[in-house]
Amino acid sequence: MIKKDLYLHIGYPKTGATTLQECVALNLKNVKSYIPNVNFKYLQRHNNRQLIQESHQARHLIENFAYPHVDLSNNIQSLLLDPKEEKIFISTVGILSAQFFKGHYTSKEQFFTPEKAAQRIAEVFSKQFNVKIIITIRRQASWIPSAYAEWYHYFSQISDSNTFKAFSQHFVDIEHFCHQGINYNNVIAPFEKKFGKNNLYIGVFEQLQQNPQSYFNQLTAFMGTKLDENLLTTIPRKNVRATADDYKKIDKLNLADLLYFFKLRVFPNLKLNFTKHVPSLVSLLTHFRLPYRDISKTIILSPEEELRIMQAFKEDNYLLSQRYDLDLDSYGYFKHDVHSATPPETTDVLQQ
Repeated sequence: MIKKDLYLHIGYPKTGATTLQECVALNLKNVKSYIPNVNFKYLQRHNNRQLIQESHQARHLIENFAYPHVDLSNNIQSLLLDPKEEKIFISTVGILSAQFFKGHYTSKEQFFTPEKAAQRIAEVFSKQFNVKIIITIRRQASWIPSAYAEWYHYFSQISDSNTFKAFSQHFVDIEHFCHQGINYNNVIAPFEKKFGKNNLYIGVFEQLQQNPQSYFNQLTAFMGTKLDENLLTTIPRKNVRATADDYKKIDKLNLADLLYFFKLRVFPNLKLNFTKHVPSLVSLLTHFRLPYRDISKTIILSPEEELRIMQAFKEDNYLLSQRYDLDLDSYGYFKHDVHSATPPETTDVLQQ
């Protein structure tokens, strides 16, 4: 039997995933796409029962693939094998987000590392599919403030500190899990080892920002599919947190956020499908806004802090750019010393 191609977009968060999920995924030609973690309001707007049902089935598949005791055969059959399309696309950033939250996809006091993720993806999918991994990266000094702006409500899961300055300092400590989580060269290594370099696509968020048509042309070429040319020129950017004065936009806290924070702390792997069964309740919970402290003007890196972060990742970014022919230099990954980016005297972890 000829295997289907399974394209798994696994992250990173804050790299244009919402744009890809809500504006692109369902428009890929001759591809069956699933967006398991899409915003429930997006599903409500489409009012498509099949889309809602498939999204929840895909969510069940993605949320449980890491657990060997869960039988996923029915989900794999109905979602991935039964459709007539020979290419399947699933977009979820939760797999790489789990590096920063204990208990996601694993036991309560552990992190779901890239090594564990690659291993489980191979075990669950490789026998029946040609697995191909899609990862989009973002300049670390830009990613850190954006991630904090979205996650700070759940900050105690990420750090033992309570300020953005303290949070950002973890990323210059090469032993800290925060640094390791966005050391892209090391994170990508186990996926390359399992699936091969030719089965990985590494996208660059800054290219998506500056030239989305080029970004999506390269992505669809990797997938062997196409997007409508008119769509390519009109794709909106979603969840943009940068404001005109260069601060980060903070979402107002609502009751659903508060309950999710409690779930994240106490029951990280509890599965609640309110969107499917009682969507009106979800609408009600997000309607009530709670008092919150606007910290947007504190989420900013000084030039000195940005330089330290760039230096902390410089060697591995250089190795990654060379290995995958990524023009990271043009997108500011070596902004402070562009012309001195020379091969570092280190061993490429991907070759070990």
